[in-house]
Amino acid sequence: MTDFDTRKTPAQGELPLHAPPAVRDETLVPARMINEWLYCPRLAYLEWAQGEWAGNADTAAGKRAHRGSDKGRAPALPAPEALEEKPFKTRRLALASETLGLVAEIDALEAEDGFVVPVDTKVGKRPHVAEGAYLPERAQVCVQGLLLREAGYRCEEGALWFAESRERVRVPLDEALITTTLRAASELRLALASGRTPPPLDASPKCPRCSLLPVCLPDEVNWFRKGAIPRTPPPPASPALPVYVQVPGARIGKKDATLVVEIEGEEKRVVALDEISELALAGPVSLSTPAMHELLRREIPVAWMSSGFWFLGATGGQGPRSAATRTAQYAAAADPARRLGFARDLVAAKIRNQRTLLRRNWRGEAEKRAAPLDALTGLADRAALATDASLLLGLEGEAAAVYFRNLPLLFTDAVKALPEFAFERRNPPPATHGSPSPNQFGTFLHRRL
Repeated sequence: MTDFDTRKTPAQGELPLHAPPAVRDETLVPARMINEWLYCPRLAYLEWAQGEWAGNADTAAGKRAHRGSDKGRAPALPAPEALEEKPFKTRRLALASETLGLVAEIDALEAEDGFVVPVDTKVGKRPHVAEGAYLPERAQVCVQGLLLREAGYRCEEGALWFAESRERVRVPLDEALITTTLRAASELRLALASGRTPPPLDASPKCPRCSLLPVCLPDEVNWFRKGAIPRTPPPPASPALPVYVQVPGARIGKKDATLVVEIEGEEKRVVALDEISELALAGPVSLSTPAMHELLRREIPVAWMSSGFWFLGATGGQGPRSAATRTAQYAAAADPARRLGFARDLVAAKIRNQRTLLRRNWRGEAEKRAAPLDALTGLADRAALATDASLLLGLEGEAAAVYFRNLPLLFTDAVKALPEFAFERRNPPPATHGSPSPNQFGTFLHRRL
């Protein structure tokens, strides 16, 4: 026997694997995705490869910060050889390169002494780090500089403008930053080509503020990957929430990027459109045509209710515009077996989501949590195997009773003491004996909390 087993194998060198130039039909990767990849590879993959998107307070603030560069026409950027030495500024400039496989939209571009400087606007304050800004933001402006170089312009640095603190940070395009940026671009494009979703971050402080937290589910995925115990996720930091207007005679109009609610004898209520996920109008409430048009443009649905919160209809997008998609939907609806299969999957998923909410947010006695969780697990399993619609409706109602009976245990004692939480059984609207129906109960939560 030789001593091979006890010797260490010499370390092998590694060569970087670069993605090839983009082909004609390949979609170019936006500079923002390089930012996302360096921040969290899984976030970039979910957004770019799978088309996942969810807004939150940070994304809405970002849109507002960039709004200033959208107004009016911007002067055209001269060709590199025609660029004069006197100062020049423009904005909202789009550049692309098939060689790099990247595309970017530059917020502002400054030129002086024959050199150009891309300026990227960021919401928030400048971070107090040695480099002046974090790597993902510096890499994003580096992509813009590389695209300008590819177009023939001289670019030695970029800049970041932090809107909240009104500070400008210089970003030199040195070799280290360029190497890191190009490596990130290659890694992202290779991940897209392989079709493999990167693993989630592990117990990272980045996760709580991420808008895709409910989609990514880092704790749950890591739990299945290595048996880690899922922690209770924070509520999403999304500014978009339902708005309910139910005062008879209320009038809703539009002013700039807000909705204005006028109620006789009261001060006007102003709500930013970025903060509205849907609008529910109960009873004789009027909505102006300009406001309706803006809600339609933003794809914010409007639900029309009676004064007792009976659903009358909805105004919103037209849904799938593909004739083939609609034809397939109608065919599925006309087939009893497929219709029942879809309903089973929908109800089973709803019950499992109810169980997840109870498990994550339970504030009651720990030993009493197992019973409702086990009950919902059994009901979800039975719903997935239901043989007819009547049985499925019964299982859904039984699960709703379990869920709403235990819902108060997810809140503090002060909230649980409110009479609206006295749920005993499921009632159709309007409520009887002070006990709300599940629909009205949800309405109360959105309106009160």
